[in-house]
Amino acid sequence: MPGLIPVKAPIDSPPLEREALEKRLLVTIAVSMGQDGKLDANWMVMHIRLIHCDMIRVAHLAARRSAKGKRARFKAIVSAGENLLRSVLRAMLPLFVEFADPLECSIWLLEEAARVSVRDQAFIDAANAAGLPLVAADLDYALVPLNDREEAVFRELTRCARLAMMQ
Repeated sequence: MPGLIPVKAPIDSPPLEREALEKRLLVTIAVSMGQDGKLDANWMVMHIRLIHCDMIRVAHLAARRSAKGKRARFKAIVSAGENLLRSVLRAMLPLFVEFADPLECSIWLLEEAARVSVRDQAFIDAANAAGLPLVAADLDYALVPLNDREEAVFRELTRCARLAMMQ
């Protein structure tokens, strides 16, 4: 595939986490390939955004288990996750490294064409067929813009995600 570089050995990240992320990215690359054999950039960016959302959920869970320093622990886990994602993207998809930054994903996904593309049922169907258990609510959560006007909606979606994690 064009733009792909063979994965190198991990430098400073835990091998199991890195291996899981590499496997997930390989699956998302496969499901983001169009019939023309080209990578659908909108789909790929959305999958990277969904990886960000998973990192946030994991960080919330880990920080909740900590008796003190929850905010610092949360930030450290998210930062470590972003660094790992940046490292893996640099090795596997160098053209998408900028999307290791959640803000870049958010800006990209504000574009109408990107939103329409990932809202197509084919996006969820392809992910599900490849073993990625996505539902429309995952897209709702991931597509909330990070600006003041949408802050209340984002807080509500975060609250719902936290409640779902506690069950």
